[in-house]
Amino acid sequence: MATKGSKVSTGSGDGVAGGDNIRLAEVGQALFIKAAGVGVVALGISAFLGMNENDGWNRFSHSYLVAFVWVMTIGAGALWWVTIQNIVNSHWSTVIRRVAELIASNAPVLALLSLPVVLPLIMGKPVMYLWADAALMHESHELTNKIGYLNPTFFAIRFVVYFGF
Repeated sequence: MATKGSKVSTGSGDGVAGGDNIRLAEVGQALFIKAAGVGVVALGISAFLGMNENDGWNRFSHSYLVAFVWVMTIGAGALWWVTIQNIVNSHWSTVIRRVAELIASNAPVLALLSLPVVLPLIMGKPVMYLWADAALMHESHELTNKIGYLNPTFFAIRFVVYFGF
């Protein structure tokens, strides 16, 4: 339901019977701006607290990785749902598919939020993953056998492929 003073459009521009095309106009934009502001402030507070731990951003990086993967899993699941429903040409799931499309459309934002995980790896700094250190890769017998897969170059290629599609 719209609040007083907001515009809610119920035009039937896409051919939906009964005019079910709902746009929240200013209400949706205001909600997005507030949510983005809260997210940026929370990330800033987290970075400040992580900086004060004096452990080389280690605890912050691991906490950020867990939170990022949690959110990324929801987005990947939504993308999987949309893909499967489109492949089988399902008509029963249109309403649910629209919600999944909305969640999956956050992939560019997730690509941007993945930079604190990806950039240290590409630059060869072993903040989160020991295999980012080339010297350690050659010292460890277990890691030497996996050097073709666990290296910053191949990680960067996988990152571009994952977010490029």
